Amino acid sequence: MKDVDDCLRFIDPHMRNPFIYGLRRSGKTTSLKYIETTLKEYYPEVVTIFINSIDSLTIEVLKRAANVLGDDAIKKLSLSATLLGFLNVKVNSKYQGLDKYTFQSDMEQILLEYKRRGLQLVVLIDEVQHITPDTREYFGAYKTFSTNSLPIMTIAAGLTPDLNSAIK
Repeated sequence: MKDVDDCLRFIDPHMRNPFIYGLRRSGKTTSLKYIETTLKEYYPEVVTIFINSIDSLTIEVLKRAANVLGDDAIKKLSLSATLLGFLNVKVNSKYQGLDKYTFQSDMEQILLEYKRRGLQLVVLIDEVQHITPDTREYFGAYKTFSTNSLPIMTIAAGLTPDLNSAIK
């Protein structure tokens, strides 16, 4: 990859799923880290989250994305009580958060606030060949985010040459 701009320029806006694959030790993780560093350095409106697919993918993405907004903004969103608890955000007695946690609904609220602020979220997922229930939940919701033009892009890296077959 010569340049992150070249990489991002060729991404179809309707299919924002670049996938870096290759043999072990071929530089996939290094490529993801290079993309992350470049985005942080040159694109202040881009929020990056680098995560390994075997981590608690959905809750970590939610926590890290929400923390960028700050407590005051988080309190104004219709987030689940579960997520508010993970974030250690105290809300007033009139609003205690929604009873049911779902990754998709909480993430949609966060992404709508990102869109309002002109921010773009780029989630860089390493070792995506390790398919977990969290991975499936993330990519299932991600299809909706892309369809609704929410400001999120996922760049994944792993051993599997076809991401779609990996997440089925």
